Amino acid sequence: MLLKALFQLHSYTILISKENNNHITPWIYYDVPPPQPGEPTQALPIAYNCWGNNLVPAIDLYPAYSIIPTWCPSSGNEKNPTPDEELFLSAIDYFSVENYAAAKSAFLNVITNYPESEFATASLHELFALEQFSDNDYAALRDYYAVFTPADSALFDVANFLATRCNVWLQNWQPAIDWYEDRIENPPSYPDSIFAVIDLGDIYLMMESDTLKSGRIFFNRFPNLKPVSKKEYEKNKSELLATLPKIDNPQQNPLAETGKKGILNQNIPNPATGSTTIVYDVIEEGTVELRIYNTLGQLLQALPKGTKKAGNYRTEISLTALPAGVYHYALFINGEKADAKKMMVN
Repeated sequence: MLLKALFQLHSYTILISKENNNHITPWIYYDVPPPQPGEPTQALPIAYNCWGNNLVPAIDLYPAYSIIPTWCPSSGNEKNPTPDEELFLSAIDYFSVENYAAAKSAFLNVITNYPESEFATASLHELFALEQFSDNDYAALRDYYAVFTPADSALFDVANFLATRCNVWLQNWQPAIDWYEDRIENPPSYPDSIFAVIDLGDIYLMMESDTLKSGRIFFNRFPNLKPVSKKEYEKNKSELLATLPKIDNPQQNPLAETGKKGILNQNIPNPATGSTTIVYDVIEEGTVELRIYNTLGQLLQALPKGTKKAGNYRTEISLTALPAGVYHYALFINGEKADAKKMMVN
């Protein structure tokens, strides 16, 4: 195995060379000029990968790489995954290595073959996150979600919501307005009504430039929910969020008692420039992913972190590709959103 190019090596990857037993040709050759005399050599980070037992880093990797800590899949007496979980995890693996067609096919198979599974619900969400990396055909994805009916139990609620998010992405404003207004009138819970009001206000802000250009007229039953400015929207949003139930003791982990799978801490520093550190807790073992969204709800980065056991973790995230502004980052465990926070980038 010889990799020679400008590349980004993903974490939690197994790399084993069956041909390079004599350590003559490097496993990985990064084609960059060697450092000038007196110039310090900086090791390139490729930690958390599995190298087998045949690697001699000084010979097999060019130039210098930092491979510590390493990672290899656990073996032993762990519980074997169920077929639905195994198929879902294979889809996550395909997603993480950018094999988007295979990931999409696997997620669809989970939904078709195991519709009552929690991994089917998670796969519905993953399809939405995946779409911009694969076909970028949100109209077709919306039509797929629309096939689900109330008889499909939990899948219908999730698919119905995601179909609306597809309409927002496609700037089909009227059906999106109708859906959120129905949600406000008949919310499953108080927090659902709060988030529906916030999301609807956000949609009105997104619509503003489009309606000015097109001259289209949209109908709404709650004209008072249309913010007159971004500043007023942010003020109302803060006031609405303040009405949600509070956690009295932040040192205690509420997710362990509510059945949720993880908790996300505020990034450090915030506001951030260049990079930031995100700390999170995993309550029960699962496949972890961090995602970064803009204020329109568009996925900007999907950062698979592999399978994590219960515990506390921290990871440094590069922000160099993000312009200054407000973003949302979310913790997903087994494809389900466990927690989300807001951060600012300078």
